[in-house]
Amino acid sequence: MIESDLHLLTCPKCHSKLAFAHLQTDDLHAVREGLLVCLSCEARYAIIEYVLILLSHHELQQILSPELLQHHQQILGQLATDSNVADKVALRSGVNWGRQFSQDFMVTLEALRGDGFWGKEAFWQYCGLAPEDIANKNICVFCGGSGREAYHLAAAQAGRIIVIDIGQHLFNIPRLLPYLTPILLLVLTDFYFSPVKENGADITICDHAMQHIDDHARAYSKLCRTTRGGGLVSICVYSHENNFIMNYLVEPAKCILHRFGNTGIKFFSHIPAIILYATNTAYTFMQTAFGVETGHLPYAKLFALWRKDGYAKFHEACFDLIHAPISYHFKYREVHALAHNNGLTLKKLEMINSTMWTMLAQKPIRPTGLHVDQG
Repeated sequence: MIESDLHLLTCPKCHSKLAFAHLQTDDLHAVREGLLVCLSCEARYAIIEYVLILLSHHELQQILSPELLQHHQQILGQLATDSNVADKVALRSGVNWGRQFSQDFMVTLEALRGDGFWGKEAFWQYCGLAPEDIANKNICVFCGGSGREAYHLAAAQAGRIIVIDIGQHLFNIPRLLPYLTPILLLVLTDFYFSPVKENGADITICDHAMQHIDDHARAYSKLCRTTRGGGLVSICVYSHENNFIMNYLVEPAKCILHRFGNTGIKFFSHIPAIILYATNTAYTFMQTAFGVETGHLPYAKLFALWRKDGYAKFHEACFDLIHAPISYHFKYREVHALAHNNGLTLKKLEMINSTMWTMLAQKPIRPTGLHVDQG
C-alpha cells in the first residue's frame, strides 16, 4: 500500500473518506505501519506489517499472535469504540486458514514457481482469466491470503492488487513477496466488511473460497458491487457434480471429525491422503505399464495435479477439505444463477479437473443520467 491508494478505499462503517493519522514507509515507499482515521465517524484502523486491520481487537484475539495483538493495541491506544464485524463462522474459518497457511502448510516461493497446484498454469486455469487481461488493472482478490493470486497477478503486470482475507496468514504475503509491497494493498477483515469502494476494481477474483462462505448470493453480489462497469468477476467453487465422496462421505463425517480440533484433523487427514495418493499411484502404474487411459477415472485429473507437489499436497488438501466449517458444493445451475441474478454477462463457465466450476462473467456498463421508473 502506498499513500495514494487511499482513493481506492472508504470507511467500511460509514463509507466516508479515510486519512492517515501517522505512517511509516519502507525503502520502496510502501506503508509498513500506520493509523487510518475516518473523517466522518472517526473510526480508527491500524496498519501493521503492511496489513490494514479492520477487525475489532476482541475478534483479533482469536486470530493474531500475542505479539501482533499487542502491536495493534499500541497503535490504536483506546479500544473502547471497537465493534464486532465478523460472525463466528468467519472467525473460525480465519483461525483455521491462518494455521493452515502460516504454520502447517505454508506456501513457498518454490511452490509458486513450480508446475503444481500453486503454479502458474493451475492458477490461470482455475481463475478463468488470461495474463493479458491483467496488465495495469486494479485487481481485488477476496480470500487470497495464501499469496498465490498476488504472486501470479504481479507476474502479469497488474497495476494494484488488493487482497482481502480473515486470518493471520495474510501477514505471510509481504514476507514471501517483499518486492511487491508497493503494489499490494492487504486488508484483514471479514468478506462483507471490505473497505474497497464500489466500482473500485477492474477485476474481482474469489478462487477456491466462496464454497466456504455461508450466504453465496450475498457474497457474489459483494464481488459484483466491488467491480466497475465493464469489469470482470471470477470465481472458482467446488462442484456438486462428480463429487460423490465429498458430498456423501466427507461432509457427513465432519460432525465427528471437528470434535478433535485442528490438531486431530491434521493427524486423521493422513488416512484419506494415503488412500488417495495410493490411488493416484495405481492410476499412474496402469497408464505407464499397460497403456490404460486413466483420465476418465474418478479424480484422476485432480490427483495428477496434486502429485506434482508430492504427498504433502495430498495431505494438505485432505486437511483443507475436512477442517472447513462450511464446504458447499455448487450445481451448474446454481453457479450460472449467480451471474444471471446480478445481471452479468457470462464469459466462461466450465468444469476444471472434474471437481471445480470456474465462472468468468462481465459486469455491464450502466448508462448514467437516466431516470428509472420504479413503478
